[in-house]
Amino acid sequence: MVNVIFSLTLLLSAFASILFFREIKSQSEKQDYKPGLMQIISRCIAVAVLILSVLDIFKIADFKTAQSAFVFMGIVNAAEWIICEIHKRHPFKFLGFASKVLLVTSVLELTIFNMPFYHLWGGNYKETELNISDGIIESGGNFVNDSIVVSENSELVLTFKNLNMPVGTLRTEVSVPEQTKEARLYLDVKDDTNQYDYRYGIASGRVVNGRENSQVISCDFSGNVVDMRVKLTPQNGGTVTLNKVYVNTGIPMSISWVRFIFLNLIAVFIYTVMKEKFMQKSFAENKNLCSLASIVVTVVCCLTVFLTIDYKLSGTWIDEFKQQTGNQMTQEIVDAFENGQVELLEQPDQQLQTLNNPYDRSERDSSGIYYPWDHVYYNNNYYSYYGIAPVVLLFLPYHLITGFYFPDTAAVLIFSVIGIIGLTFLFRSFVKKWFSDISTGVFILCLVLLQTVSGVWFSVGSISFYETAISAGFAFLSWGTYFMFESNIIGRDEISLPKIAIASLLSAAAVLCRPTLVLYCICMAIFIIMAFKKSEPDQTKPLFCKKRIIYICTALLPMICLGLVQMWYNYARFGSPFDFGIQYSLTINDFTVSQFHPEFVFTAWFNYLFNVPVFTSEYPFIHTEFQDLGINGFFYSDYLATSITSGLFFIALPMFAYVLAGKAMHSLPDRQTKVKSLAYIGIPCVLIPVIIIASVWESGYAVRYMLDYSWEAVLGALAIIFFLGRNAKTEFTKKFIKIFLCFSVVWALLVSGIQSLNQAFRYSEYHYEYPEIAYSIEQIFAFWK
Repeated sequence: MVNVIFSLTLLLSAFASILFFREIKSQSEKQDYKPGLMQIISRCIAVAVLILSVLDIFKIADFKTAQSAFVFMGIVNAAEWIICEIHKRHPFKFLGFASKVLLVTSVLELTIFNMPFYHLWGGNYKETELNISDGIIESGGNFVNDSIVVSENSELVLTFKNLNMPVGTLRTEVSVPEQTKEARLYLDVKDDTNQYDYRYGIASGRVVNGRENSQVISCDFSGNVVDMRVKLTPQNGGTVTLNKVYVNTGIPMSISWVRFIFLNLIAVFIYTVMKEKFMQKSFAENKNLCSLASIVVTVVCCLTVFLTIDYKLSGTWIDEFKQQTGNQMTQEIVDAFENGQVELLEQPDQQLQTLNNPYDRSERDSSGIYYPWDHVYYNNNYYSYYGIAPVVLLFLPYHLITGFYFPDTAAVLIFSVIGIIGLTFLFRSFVKKWFSDISTGVFILCLVLLQTVSGVWFSVGSISFYETAISAGFAFLSWGTYFMFESNIIGRDEISLPKIAIASLLSAAAVLCRPTLVLYCICMAIFIIMAFKKSEPDQTKPLFCKKRIIYICTALLPMICLGLVQMWYNYARFGSPFDFGIQYSLTINDFTVSQFHPEFVFTAWFNYLFNVPVFTSEYPFIHTEFQDLGINGFFYSDYLATSITSGLFFIALPMFAYVLAGKAMHSLPDRQTKVKSLAYIGIPCVLIPVIIIASVWESGYAVRYMLDYSWEAVLGALAIIFFLGRNAKTEFTKKFIKIFLCFSVVWALLVSGIQSLNQAFRYSEYHYEYPEIAYSIEQIFAFWK
């Protein structure tokens, strides 16, 4: 009976949606549109479906496996009604398209995307409870109060004999404690077509804590089941309890609001970008809308950062801010500075000095001597090679004021949010100054793309002192770049001394967070010097006139001062102002004697830039296999990270615009413009990323390094696309660029989004930490399961 009610409601709901869409279409075509019978019918159906949804929400009616479907249909019809009413007052084209998309995606959600719901329809399946006391426990479990408890490191094998019935589904009632997280379920079956021996593991599933639908698996056996063995194995060293076993129960409707909202937003957004007149207006003409879009995109990104870290938090935020211990950045450097020294307080084990080579990892590990991982060991003291800016600005003051150590979770949250906001500001400034003629739609598309592929999500997803340093560098560098743009040292406008001083200060601070970023600091210094003559508009004045001297001092002094601080810090630790000490670190390899091989650089370039994503039908659906290119030597790779990130060219498709860089150069008017453009884009967006990637030849591959170069490289590629679009001679070329950018955004959200999620909520070999997130993502994509 429930199936009949569901089917009728689905047809009526779809019919109401069609009527709403036709009403919107009629409004668009006729200025004197008048309501009629169809309008009354659509409202009546919508009200009826809403009544059913209320009965569903409050469980007044028992809709069994279709429970959530009526709520969904009610909300869809209500949304169609609202869109129709809005369209009467504001007849935008995208509203009519939104109505059509709602109809299509809702029908898909209730049919194709919920295929398992219909699995038993039309079959001769009788719902039956299998009494577990009638089963034979062959191994791994004990009866306790009419249930079977399966202890850790055990596999329950429960056999049911002589069933002689068709089996379309198997549902268990398994109690999975929060610490156990999940249990693996396998079925061995003898059926009419194979009665002599079992078909082993013919059906399988995962029972996940907090995911009720995971208790049911669909079965596609060849004939009536004769004997069946249920194998249940708890994971993560925990225990589970099997309470009941059923066969042929319906599979509940599983509405994915994430999938439904994503499909609607993406479809409507792309349509709006391509069709609506207000999206065709230039950035300069539509600054208010661009500002609003910038705020929305940035807030969504910042909220995502918070929700990700908050979900992974082991305790509460109050507890998090009362840390009694920390890592080498949040505690060890803090304690050292408070004690008036640059070496860490912890003293090395005396036996470490007796080793032939303390930097040889194999000798350290074989000796059994304790040593702190990835710390610098020099002159019988421990140091940290990580930048001191986060320590001086955040960790040290917090400890002095509160007595607690500032948590790295909050630090990465703060720095990531600051960096994300800075990235939005610098992109707006970039567009405003040099590409204000691009359309509003293209601006929004590229902002979404830039935030998606920036690389910050890999730091948010896996927090430690590594990610603290990298995200802090990102925060300072993004704002330093923004103030550099706003200072007008690039372009024709008058230079702002306060802004270039701030830019210099922030870029230097980025180096004190992460030494790798010194290349961008040098790049900014080059740009400052290139603008030396421009700083005095009166070209008749002497080269070293007062105004130019003031400019160069203002611009370079903050950089020089912080540079001297870093050089003093280096000298105080290692006796050289240019020695950051990384070669003395107790880590994967002995960096003091590591030999350089060009093959290591080629391997890094390939994996960071050109490694192709692999698509599969199993979770996580998109992964990338690390390619060692046949190296016959040791090149470290973060194994867990290599399966979750692709090369930048295949995450951010606009990177392929660099292939057209030559064409863009030939379109420039004169040699001076070509040289300047090559410097402004080639140095920070191409040369420096290439050098940064090459520099990992010694330390190896880790996905977190992508934040050091990704957004810079993508920004340069977008500059080429914007320039070529501006000079395009045909409307087809301009339209093609827009279509390409739309596809690139969807591609980045899927490829980079899934890989970032798997970084944050790992569910792969050695780290099956978040089965509930993996299960939910699996349900979004593998709708056939």
